[in-house]
Amino acid sequence: MEYRPELDGIRAFAVLAVVAFHAGLKPATGGWLGVDIFFVLSGYLITLILLREQDRTGAVSLRDFWVRRLLRLYPALLLTLVLGVFFATTLGDDGTFPGYLRTAAAAGFYVENFVWGLGGTELGSLGHTWSLAVEMQFYLVWPLVLIWMLRRKLPLAPWVLGGIVVSYGLYVLQSAPGDDHFPAAYYLPWTRAFELLLGALAAVLLTTRAASKRSAEGPARHWVGWVIGLAFGVVLFAAWTDSIFVRQRAILWESPAAALLTVALLVHLNRVRAGGVGALLAWRPLVWLGSVSYGVYLFHYPVIMVLKDRADITEAKVMFLVALPLTLVIAALSSRYVERPALRLKGRLTGRPVLPVPPVVPPVAPEPPEPQPII
Repeated sequence: MEYRPELDGIRAFAVLAVVAFHAGLKPATGGWLGVDIFFVLSGYLITLILLREQDRTGAVSLRDFWVRRLLRLYPALLLTLVLGVFFATTLGDDGTFPGYLRTAAAAGFYVENFVWGLGGTELGSLGHTWSLAVEMQFYLVWPLVLIWMLRRKLPLAPWVLGGIVVSYGLYVLQSAPGDDHFPAAYYLPWTRAFELLLGALAAVLLTTRAASKRSAEGPARHWVGWVIGLAFGVVLFAAWTDSIFVRQRAILWESPAAALLTVALLVHLNRVRAGGVGALLAWRPLVWLGSVSYGVYLFHYPVIMVLKDRADITEAKVMFLVALPLTLVIAALSSRYVERPALRLKGRLTGRPVLPVPPVVPPVAPEPPEPQPII
């Protein structure tokens, strides 16, 4: 499959929204919706990878899949945890080194979402790793479920749709009014699964023969992409004015709205690729930012926490202007010297060749770009 630079462009916009949100910019009050965008994108790409492997080889290697995931995700996470040792009193639970060990363990073992979702608060200042935990738990469970459905030749779309309905139903039930209910709805894997499964549903539908045939027919309506982008703007503005900090149950419509718009954008881009809004998303600076977005997400939150504590930066604009370039430098170095060398091991450990990745725009790749979790 060809490399899709416009998907990295989506990542870039999502991670910028998240960084601005954590920096405290008021217009980015709805920046938390970046998590919904990334959940959908991850579900889409992971399912696409699994389905393509099934079509190509007649089977899915769980071992190879999980090895690729760990090689993609864990080196940068481990680097984050090691660097955090130097700021243990800032990032650690209770401001102590033993507290940092507890904080790092929750992040490193992918259980921060349970800590925050069941306990009501983050453990130390690495709480942003809750989304990595949600995605890792999805990567552990979803391939098993998908293989089970494929082996029994079950119709994928209805079953995935059923999973979406169940998960969103739990999202609603666990979003009962009250501060004690909100974390359970927001952080736990079964309530956020509907967004990952929406991406999976898009992958299932777009890989059918009928969908492929329709995609190849008719004129490309580039204006549709701009309408979707405008709708994103409306949702972000609504999330600013109808903030979850004021009315927590706003998540019940804001999250699915962002997720559904992401699905609509993926379907549209499958038709127009780098045309229309896809041309904007394929802009080289955005593609580069999207290619290092995993590192940007991993490092930006501890950077902001350290700047608040050690540099006493409280103004949101100043925080964003200082934290973003500093985070970009760290993420670029991590990508160059940690993540890419780890990815080269994929071919050795799974028997699949891995092409080298240039510093700006990756070349045509034999499989979809690897999902990069965010938030």
